[in-house]
Amino acid sequence: MAIFKHLTKDEIKRDYDHYGLFMGLIPVYVGDVHGECRLAVRNWLPDWLFDVADFICSLCPGDYYVIKLTGIIK
Repeated sequence: MAIFKHLTKDEIKRDYDHYGLFMGLIPVYVGDVHGECRLAVRNWLPDWLFDVADFICSLCPGDYYVIKLTGIIK
């Protein structure tokens, strides 16, 4: 979504509530923090970063992902 199919400002404001870091490394947009917690890689970054982070997480014990919220989308 991020390199070739950018999210517009209207889409970001409509679908996402916060900026965040997935696994402390990958900048993401976060939507519905207390519900389904939608994620999208921020514009200009490749989607395959999620795959790399998922692989690294699969090497660690536990079934959870860490998402650090860094700001509110206004």
